[in-house]
Amino acid sequence: DPVIELNTLSTTYTWIRRYVDEIINPRSGNVIELEGTVGASGTQWDKTFVSGYGRIAQYFPIGQRDVLIVRGELGAVAADTTNVVPNRFLFRTGGSTSVRGYDYESLGVNQGGAIVGGRALTVASVEYVHWLQRWGGNWGIAGFVDVGDAADTFRDLDPAVGVGVGVRWRTLAGPLAVDVAYGEREKQ
Repeated sequence: DPVIELNTLSTTYTWIRRYVDEIINPRSGNVIELEGTVGASGTQWDKTFVSGYGRIAQYFPIGQRDVLIVRGELGAVAADTTNVVPNRFLFRTGGSTSVRGYDYESLGVNQGGAIVGGRALTVASVEYVHWLQRWGGNWGIAGFVDVGDAADTFRDLDPAVGVGVGVRWRTLAGPLAVDVAYGEREKQ
């Protein structure tokens, strides 16, 4: 197999807006993150790439204590080939902060038995957290459904579904989550 070495010059701009009632334990509002990258691997125009990524988490208060969290991610890379794009700018998903029920970054392009990054990403998630009144109101239970995939093109996406439940504990640094999820694609 040939070794690909990329000497890349790139610039990335990230913008994050937090419009929530509480920074640490939000119940209403949203967090929006947008990121754009322009890069060149070499001196020729056919070795340039542009990457865009967006993420939103919307919080809806339910009743006195509960919260519904709706999250979405979308990413795309414009390049003639992934060979000119460093792996850091390609997309993989799966794991505790994306599609639960799958190993970390295990969803992507299957290339020779290895999962590598792709030029397209979509993730959507719905989570309901019920905060218990017992134990000072700092413990909760959650149920969620995550759907997403990363591929070389948006047409190649085959969204994987993860369904699960979890326990939440409010701390001074934000909620600590312990989840158990079933990955429908892998049947585990």
